[in-house]
Amino acid sequence: MPLQKKEIEILRFKITKEDYNTAKNEHEIGSSELNQALSNFRKKIEEVAKPKFDNFFFGESQENKKEEKPTTTTEIELLEKFNKSNTEESDKIEKPKWLKIIYRAILTRTHPDKYVNFPVEDIKEKYTKIYQEAVTAWESNEWSVLLLCAYEAGIALDNDEAYAIIQRGIVDYKHKLGTVKTKVGYQWFHVAETHRPLVLENYLKQLGFAFTKEEISDVVKTVRRENLNRRVGRKPKKLSRVKRED
Repeated sequence: MPLQKKEIEILRFKITKEDYNTAKNEHEIGSSELNQALSNFRKKIEEVAKPKFDNFFFGESQENKKEEKPTTTTEIELLEKFNKSNTEESDKIEKPKWLKIIYRAILTRTHPDKYVNFPVEDIKEKYTKIYQEAVTAWESNEWSVLLLCAYEAGIALDNDEAYAIIQRGIVDYKHKLGTVKTKVGYQWFHVAETHRPLVLENYLKQLGFAFTKEEISDVVKTVRRENLNRRVGRKPKKLSRVKRED
């Protein structure tokens, strides 16, 4: 594949991945705001009506959710065994030698220890982010993300198989993006502020819960005000554990 076309494919993947991450964050924010609003109305209805309310809006009663948590030693052990099994299965996937070489090159070029006293903060943050994403991608076998990290770290991708992986990554993230956009949280995030009271009013009416327009408007404004500090894509920084490949 010609160099220009290779770079176009990588950039296509980068944009698709960024679109998915943005949509995912919007879904999380929208879900949080909608759940806050619904929780305010839940407090105002009679106890006998709460299971019906929960099943419609949250998919199940709040009481059932509490009961689902592992409470016995046996349940906890089984859950831990399941998680360990999944991790071990992921570790068993054999990575090609050329990919191992690229991973080691990324770690060598972007390791945070190299930039402890680096004077340019933007460059320091850039390589720290690449390092974090590369480690996570390696451990989760997201090869397309790992290759994107290599590209952004200035590491040549000469293997033709790399671009087949990138193209599969584009398809995968397009599918993820489409799935997120069908979720209620994402759709709520994109409802215009002026339309939110009406949308919420229609939600509530479907189950016969009647609230005044003023009550609904007040709840929407309160929740929005409480969430103004949240911004899409802002997450706490955390360095992942390095898993080197011998």
